[in-house]
Amino acid sequence: RRRHTRYPLVTGVQTCALPISLRGLLLLLLLVCGGGADAAPGDDCPRDAGFNALASARHLYVGEIHGTEEIPRLVRCLTQAALARGETALVVSLELPDPDQPEGRTYWQEDRDGKSSQAMWQLLQWLRARQAEGRLRLHYQYDQAVFTEQGAYERHVGEALRTLIAQGHALIAYGGNFHSRRQADPAQPELVPTGAVVGSALLHVDVAAQQGGSAWTCLARAGRDTTCGVHEVLAFDAPGVRPGDLIDGAGLGHDRLYLVQRFTASPPQFP
Repeated sequence: RRRHTRYPLVTGVQTCALPISLRGLLLLLLLVCGGGADAAPGDDCPRDAGFNALASARHLYVGEIHGTEEIPRLVRCLTQAALARGETALVVSLELPDPDQPEGRTYWQEDRDGKSSQAMWQLLQWLRARQAEGRLRLHYQYDQAVFTEQGAYERHVGEALRTLIAQGHALIAYGGNFHSRRQADPAQPELVPTGAVVGSALLHVDVAAQQGGSAWTCLARAGRDTTCGVHEVLAFDAPGVRPGDLIDGAGLGHDRLYLVQRFTASPPQFP
C-alpha cells in the first residue's frame, strides 16, 4: 500500500512516499502538548512586497522542496497574516496524515522524504495549537483513502480542496511542488497534479532560493538508488531578481514564484 510520487527538484528528482503505517503514543502526546506561539505575524516573517501579495490571497497553494527550514516558516507566516486580517473560516491543508490516526502516529519515525523534518514538526505543533484555540481548521491530505495509482490520489486531494473553497473557507494548501502545479508536468503529461484539479480557484506558488542552499530530502537519480540526506539546492540565478520578489512562475508550472534568500536543510525530527 505504499505509493510514491516523483517531482522536480533543482538538483534531481525528489521522491515523496505517501504514508501507510502505525505509530507510537508518545509522538501523539508530544503533538497535542506542543506549540503555544502567538498568532500575530512574528519578527521572523518577511516584510517585502512579494510576501504581502501572497498574504493578501484568500486561496493559496504553496509548493515546496521538502526538508528546508524556510518554507514551513513561510507557511506559518502566511497563516499568521490570514489570522491577523480576521479570517474566521481558515483551513490549512497539509501533505501529512492526521496525527490522531494510527498511521499518523508513526509517520514521523518511518517516513524520510523531508516532510518529517524538524521545521515541519514545529509548524504542525503551532498549527494544532491554533486549531485548539478555534482559530483555524487543519485538513490532512493523507487521509484514510487507499489508491491504486498516483492520479487517483491527486484527484482525491484536489477535489477535497475544491470543496473547501466552495464551502467558503479561506485556504492555505501546502505540499510538494509537483502537487501544487497548475498544469501537468511535461515529463508526465498523463498525470494531472492536485493543483490542476483545483484549477484557477487558488493561486499556485512555488518557492525558490536566490542563493540556493541545502535541503534534507530524498533524491532518485537515473541509474542510482534513492539517497536521503542533505542535498544541494542550486541557486535561482535569474537576472534582476532578489529575495522577496514574486515573479511569474509559468516556467515552473505555477502562477507565481516567490524568492527567499537561501534554503537551509532541516533534518528529520526523529532521526
